[in-house]
Amino acid sequence: MTASQSVVLDIGSTKVAALAGELDASGSVKVLGFAIEPHDGVRKGAIVDAEVVAQAAGVALSRVEATSGLKGTPVVFGVGGRQGQPTLGQGLVPIFPSTRAITREDVLQVVNHSRQVALPDGRELVQAIPAEFRIDGRPAKKSPLGKSGSRLEVSTLLIGVESAQIELMERIAEAGGRAIDQFVYEPVASGLGVLTSHQMEYGSIVVDIGGDSTAVGAFEGGTAIFADTVPLGSKHVTSDISKLLKVSPEEAEALKVSAGCAIAAMVPENESIMVLQMGQIERRSMQRKVFCEIVEARMREIAKMVREALERGGCLDRAPGGMAVTGGGSQMKGITELFETTIPGVKAKPTVPHFRGHHAAEASRPELATCAGLVRYAVESCSDDLSPAVSDGSWGERIRTLMSLLGRKA
Repeated sequence: MTASQSVVLDIGSTKVAALAGELDASGSVKVLGFAIEPHDGVRKGAIVDAEVVAQAAGVALSRVEATSGLKGTPVVFGVGGRQGQPTLGQGLVPIFPSTRAITREDVLQVVNHSRQVALPDGRELVQAIPAEFRIDGRPAKKSPLGKSGSRLEVSTLLIGVESAQIELMERIAEAGGRAIDQFVYEPVASGLGVLTSHQMEYGSIVVDIGGDSTAVGAFEGGTAIFADTVPLGSKHVTSDISKLLKVSPEEAEALKVSAGCAIAAMVPENESIMVLQMGQIERRSMQRKVFCEIVEARMREIAKMVREALERGGCLDRAPGGMAVTGGGSQMKGITELFETTIPGVKAKPTVPHFRGHHAAEASRPELATCAGLVRYAVESCSDDLSPAVSDGSWGERIRTLMSLLGRKA
């Protein structure tokens, strides 16, 4: 495996997605192989059955390795849902003399200082993302490298993951004889997977609707300025349909996909759907608009929780580049209108990752947005981004930041 190639794994609530990719000359992700394998080893965003997940991950990774030829390479894991939790850290270092240019060593020193935050009990630091640099109290546009001042500060998104979940993911990797290269917070990965460099620079939001949860990220100045996870996703819509209509989960999922609309008012009054309730032999007719009222209630709750998360992060007025809505739950009709009415002033658009290569057409699907970003993150990070945390040779030595991305903008 070369430095431009990576193997990544995204453990979702109903599936694991594995992908091997590289960056081509244009900076686009070229798919070398991908696989999606279902499982039922996750509940409410947390791994509850490592053996089940490990089996699915092993199948997916083996298929990817066979297709790509990248065998036995360390795997980049995405973390999200209950697994990841962001904390804001602050760092400060003096620059002496103040007339000299700020160096990469200064930047890594201030980022390391910002990491000296006591995380909640039972959590370990897996990622540090500089959200904003300040020189002498003034925001530094793009990278602070090469600029001068007497004081360099940084606000850093620190991603802490439950130690128990880390142990389970290590077991999943070890079960297939693989090592963990790095953990990446999924809201950040999703943004890297679907947003252009211009959108990340200008100011944009990404919303990745998964099964158990919805990832929310905001980007500006080429880096992540906010990331969070909303504990609701498309599986909750399926559950509502199943309970209220008394249908099986499989029937509820099929109805959601085929007839769901996030805004019931968009559905004509005269449209109907056929529903097979549990214990019944024949399907019954139901007004589709009434069905979509069930769908809308939960989808609107998700949109409101996304708005509240963005409000807490102070990001609603920092997204002139709009909102990219992605993930497995993003392709429902009315998604754009729902988010635009719930979050006024933000232009929303359903988005999929754009790949290149032989598998591009098959892989360009919203549920692979996180994988696309994981590849980009892994490949665009470099050894200069690595800040030692421990000395045992594990992934803990490689707490990567987005410094290589920032460095190219200096």
